[in-house]
Amino acid sequence: MLPLVSIHFPTFNHERFVAQAIDSALNQSYENIEICISDDYSTDGTREILRSYAKSHQDVIRVNFQAANVGMVKNLNAALEMCAGKYVCFLTGDDYFYPDKVRRQVQLFERDRTLALVGHLIRTIDSEGTELKSALDLNLAGRGPRKWIENGPLYSALSIMVLRESIPDIGFDERVPVLNDIKFWVDCLANGGGYKLIRERLGVYRKTPKGVTADVMRCINEYPNLYEVLQASYPQWSSSCRKGLINGATYGRGVYYANAGDFARSNEYFLKALKENPGNVKPIIRLMLNVVGLVRSKI
Repeated sequence: MLPLVSIHFPTFNHERFVAQAIDSALNQSYENIEICISDDYSTDGTREILRSYAKSHQDVIRVNFQAANVGMVKNLNAALEMCAGKYVCFLTGDDYFYPDKVRRQVQLFERDRTLALVGHLIRTIDSEGTELKSALDLNLAGRGPRKWIENGPLYSALSIMVLRESIPDIGFDERVPVLNDIKFWVDCLANGGGYKLIRERLGVYRKTPKGVTADVMRCINEYPNLYEVLQASYPQWSSSCRKGLINGATYGRGVYYANAGDFARSNEYFLKALKENPGNVKPIIRLMLNVVGLVRSKI
């Protein structure tokens, strides 16, 4: 019997894209899945679409409809409580999976029982389907949370599958309203579990104007709170927390200005991040990308 995989699936006002997301989950080449959807009181047509899918796929899809808008973290945890699989992967109503995503990740988990988390490469598109530059995916493997604390997520959230038994009882931490996924991945690795990256593009992240990560400065401004919570939860990682705070606040601003096309200001923050944390390769890669972007802007 193939191990059950739960697809954790929060939604909120995803009317335009949610059918494609659900279809991508239903069309997995891996056969033993459950799709656990929690809708945070959508006010567009999302709920009607979900009801239709739930009715026609009762053996696979379960849907929780919030009676009022409870906010992102509570809705994430509502979907998590529905997940009963040995493994859990993560999808939202505006992204989608490629057909072999779940199968490829389960194969790796089943071959290596030391793993707690597996990621893969992704494509990034905008609301119209135009290809965008994807976030950096570093080909890193390891054990435990140290590098995730110091450098932020090493893999895209859409790409991640975790071992269900590694998920903390607290679920997504309500003390971290925006960057709760970073805390969650750290928690999943806190007992020393391993992580690996599959170097195949197995999902598509859709960057929309309404997405949480679209408000970059809001995310950057929450880093002090995130690392205060991490410091309290893991005092043994205090040095890593200090490095992570520098990386998030300084490196994050570099990314913000690079995306805005202000390469000179972006370089200032990347150089500062590199000086404060010489072991972090992400600012070096971003500095090289900025050179390419600056050359292209002058052509």
